[in-house]
Amino acid sequence: MTQKDLLEASDSLRQWFKRGGTDPETGKKFKGWINCKTGGPCGRKSKKSGGSYPACRPTKAACNKIKGKMYKKKSSKRVNWKKKSENAEEPKRGTGKKPKGSSRRLYTDENPKDTVSVKFSTVSDIRDTLNKSSFKSKSHARQSQIINLIHQRVRAAKGRVKDPKKKKSLSAAFKYITNKKEASKRKTKRMREEDAEKKNIHKPVKPGILKRRLGSLSCSKVRGAKSKLKNKGTHYAKALQRYLNYHC
Repeated sequence: MTQKDLLEASDSLRQWFKRGGTDPETGKKFKGWINCKTGGPCGRKSKKSGGSYPACRPTKAACNKIKGKMYKKKSSKRVNWKKKSENAEEPKRGTGKKPKGSSRRLYTDENPKDTVSVKFSTVSDIRDTLNKSSFKSKSHARQSQIINLIHQRVRAAKGRVKDPKKKKSLSAAFKYITNKKEASKRKTKRMREEDAEKKNIHKPVKPGILKRRLGSLSCSKVRGAKSKLKNKGTHYAKALQRYLNYHC
């Protein structure tokens, strides 16, 4: 602690010892804060003697400010300190939510209609799983989830197994599913880029270029300007064609 902290601490202790009053029960003087409920020194009696929690304030004037509030009940509900059972708040099935303490674990079949049975011991097992019609009929997002699941299971099994033959088989399977996972990631990225291009297909490249050059626009004025152009690949030429497509 610094010297400043020590000085502040000593000042607060001096103030604390200066405060005090007379205990109405014993008639003795005391130092410290006042229990607003009893008027005596701040402190709780033993639980056996039936002492209640004190409402302590530094002075009697401060006690007057909270008069009537310290006995008010803040809530009608009783606090239940008992531990809730693990299955008390089970999430709805099909939502995929499994909070801590739920009886349903990671690989629980939440939606049987969307299930694809998975095998992952060997490369051929994984290949057969990915060639199933139940897998191919899913969307790309769902297929990516299943591939990630197989990847996680193979990685966990490879770390646990001790038999050299099984370890070799799982290592080959892990390498195969890792390649499939990376291919799925590339496809996801490509699909997102295509979606972004579709959204921006009508976005003007050089907004305001026609008004700056031609002023007020009309179909005849734009057609005339386009017929005079030799280079049809400029932003200006494309803007003219876009105006004709949407307005004429």
